[in-house]
Amino acid sequence: MSVGQRALGGVDQLWAERGRSRGPVTKDRVSSMPIADGESPACDEDTFHYLLNIERKRATRSGRAFYLLLVDLKDEGRLGMRIDGVVAFKLFSGLGRCLRGTDLIGWYRADHVIGAVLAECGTEHEAEVPRLVRQRLEAILSEVLPPDLACRLRVRIRHQTGARRDVVSTRPTVQEHT
Repeated sequence: MSVGQRALGGVDQLWAERGRSRGPVTKDRVSSMPIADGESPACDEDTFHYLLNIERKRATRSGRAFYLLLVDLKDEGRLGMRIDGVVAFKLFSGLGRCLRGTDLIGWYRADHVIGAVLAECGTEHEAEVPRLVRQRLEAILSEVLPPDLACRLRVRIRHQTGARRDVVSTRPTVQEHT
């Protein structure tokens, strides 16, 4: 059994403990259940953080970094606005179109921030990865969102090594590629 299969087995166990199953996707269930768009599963906040911690441990052991991608909608005077089910469905679908099937996608902060873990990005063009990913994401997500929301789109990419100093926080002191 691979590490990924064991991790997904752990996710199934978490859902079983909560008395839920990973059922079919509907727009009104996006905030509370994992969704699937093609081959890219997305998960709720608890599951996302569970798998993010597994990835951090893997990065620490292997010495290979990964990228944490955060997507939200800016709101005047606040950190980010609440993302309703219809908009979340569009964002998850857009992310599914432009990320690999092996990338983890889910709620980093339920109903506010969508996260994705980009592991194994390679080291050849490591300095270019954040810029290229951001450009592609902003282009695709701007297509799927209405113009009034597309102008509020915020994409952040954080380089993670698994070390404690790289632990993600919503505080602005964490190093970000913008």
